[in-house]
Amino acid sequence: MNLELSTKMQENGFLVDWAEAVQYNLDMTDDFKDTSEALDGWARKIGEKGVDKDNEIAELVRRAITNDVVAAPDELISMMFDESSIGEFDDVYGIVEPKNTIKVYESIKGGNVDASYIDFTRAQPEWKELQAETFIKYVDLRRGGFKTVANLITFMKEAFAQKRWSVLFNRAVAAVTAAPNLISESTAAPTATSADALALYLMDIAEPGENTVILGQNKYIMAMSKLPSAANIQSNEAKEAWRRYGTIGYYAGQEMRGFSGVRRMADGNLVIPNQVVLGVAGKIGSAITRGETLVYETMDNNAEHVHIKANGFSFGTMITKPEKIAKIVMAQ
Repeated sequence: MNLELSTKMQENGFLVDWAEAVQYNLDMTDDFKDTSEALDGWARKIGEKGVDKDNEIAELVRRAITNDVVAAPDELISMMFDESSIGEFDDVYGIVEPKNTIKVYESIKGGNVDASYIDFTRAQPEWKELQAETFIKYVDLRRGGFKTVANLITFMKEAFAQKRWSVLFNRAVAAVTAAPNLISESTAAPTATSADALALYLMDIAEPGENTVILGQNKYIMAMSKLPSAANIQSNEAKEAWRRYGTIGYYAGQEMRGFSGVRRMADGNLVIPNQVVLGVAGKIGSAITRGETLVYETMDNNAEHVHIKANGFSFGTMITKPEKIAKIVMAQ
């Protein structure tokens, strides 16, 4: 492997971009083609000899699931959370957004009234440690070469990123426990009553300049797209979205985003849960990554496979503005 290519492969995100191009038959740049050629013979040799003395497979996976790659800028997450990173042994805390509880009384000049207190509640992150383990058969390395490596890198990165997104979304859902931002729906999909209540809440709670968004499975977004408050604001762009996808991008001025209700993560769970539609107005808290992901590799020549163990992906979530979240909960 030449020095220029080796340096290129060290760049943050390059290996993931290469692996996804291979996995999903995307356009291959010259650098991607050179990477495939370089990794192909190397991978096949490991499958033949059962030796990877420098643990290079683990290193390739580690570069693909660093915190910077898995927590790469995501439009929706960035819309909902302030994102940051800290060292492995560091900690952080935040302040729950205080409410203005100062009461003003009519009084006589020079008199006293009851004092008001502002609650500056300290918030601690809820930390999650993510880990995954898998095996690569020697025969698959011999058969697939660079394609086997690309498959491993792509699936590892996607699994960690999906799990992180699922945890963040479910934290936001769990933060809403009572009215007025908990809206109960007696049917199996949003109706005009519940959808209007969600949109109105977001309008009322959003500060000037804040983005609002409604998130849910595609079946719920499609149901909301058929309601009057969506149909009445159709732009040419929205009409085209309806023609092509069966959904409209806005409901009463609030952006809508749909997610698959069929495709599941490897653990069997949906990325976004069933029976809930979430609404968010601006930033609702912080998402913090901590430390670095560690990847270990063990060659097992008796079983003729490589054992890969990835752990140390640590991230925390603080919901400091739960009043900025609302949700519709559908009937069972």
